[in-house]
Amino acid sequence: MKRIDANEVWIGFVHVQPLGKLNPFGESRKDALTHALALATSLEQYQQRVVQSLHEHGLVAIKFSDVATFSEYASQDRISGDMQELADNVTADRLVQFDVFDTYRDHDS
Repeated sequence: MKRIDANEVWIGFVHVQPLGKLNPFGESRKDALTHALALATSLEQYQQRVVQSLHEHGLVAIKFSDVATFSEYASQDRISGDMQELADNVTADRLVQFDVFDTYRDHDS
């Protein structure tokens, strides 16, 4: 488990689905993929914060992948301008930020 002493922005790819019958993606869309950025001290705290924020939006995390600190992504030159802007908006008052939710139907995947 990677643990750091202070809060740092973490980023990862998240597969999500609607939590209940209300589908924020529309009836023809079942799932979505998005990057989630969150202020956290560990991978576990990152996942907890993202799960909680998704739940507040009526969504559930199905799978996390490619999760690392923002600085690790940056050191690998994997940061776009949009991601940098989202990271800049992650604060103690706004712990989690999401990129665009790319939706798809079952047969799209």
